[in-house]
Amino acid sequence: MLMIFFDLSKSGLGESMPSEERKRLSQEARKFTMGDISEFMEGLPRDMLTVLRTDGLLRSIISKLGASQRIRLLAKCK
Repeated sequence: MLMIFFDLSKSGLGESMPSEERKRLSQEARKFTMGDISEFMEGLPRDMLTVLRTDGLLRSIISKLGASQRIRLLAKCK
């Protein structure tokens, strides 16, 4: 099973991420290939895949309806 390790952000919750840190994390994320992501997804339980697919579907529908960020968050919280 593929283990994906990378340095997490050092910024606190609610704080903006410094541009240097954002750039470092972006470069680190580019190292992953579709094969890495596919292998990782294959190792996830089916229930987790269902949650991820449902979340993506909900995000897409809300976006196409032109809802505000606040409405998007409320829809995900319910």
